[in-house]
Amino acid sequence: MRHPANKSLLKVRAYTAFSLRWLIPRLSDFYAKHKTVELVLSVSNDAVDFKRDDLDFAIRLGTGDWPSSTAERLMPNILAPVCSPALLKGKSALKKPDDLKRHVLLQSTPPERREDWPDWLRAQGIDQFNRYSHLYFESSALTYQAAMEGHGIAMAQLALIQPDLDAGRLVRPFPGTLDKGAFTYYLIYPSNRRMSTRMKDFKAWLMNACKDLELVRK
Repeated sequence: MRHPANKSLLKVRAYTAFSLRWLIPRLSDFYAKHKTVELVLSVSNDAVDFKRDDLDFAIRLGTGDWPSSTAERLMPNILAPVCSPALLKGKSALKKPDDLKRHVLLQSTPPERREDWPDWLRAQGIDQFNRYSHLYFESSALTYQAAMEGHGIAMAQLALIQPDLDAGRLVRPFPGTLDKGAFTYYLIYPSNRRMSTRMKDFKAWLMNACKDLELVRK
């Protein structure tokens, strides 16, 4: 139960969905390569203040502009609607974006995700987000689970749900995607703090894990 003397702690904060769907499935690789590091992972949507919060790193969604912090881009933030395969069948089957009016849009409520559905709809030439039916969830992890249960259509970040697409738990009813460009995931850390060896190791591992990430862009 006690922290081993030969281990060093690395404190990281991320979002629940990012942690569950992207980071945690890859941590065994990190531990295999860095056996003396113990990662303490916390999840929160709250803004990060490195003067107040006892953290080495945070993984945040935004434009890369956080006060007194260095931000390094991790991956593309490419959006696409996803749903249960069951919603592609029957009289209310999804075949084109206009069919969304017969379904419920599942909306993640954190500020960083609130514009995803409106932005994607506008990219398809549809400016009617407020006319649709909605269900709201405080975490994208809950939104994706609701989509898998058939409760509606979620606007997904493809980087986080690719395994569910590969396994057939979720499907993309339409081909259109939206690349949010600079508004994506970043690794952030204090600009004025000297980086420890464990921080350098985690940063190098994380950047390498993101480097080969390939997503459908069309």
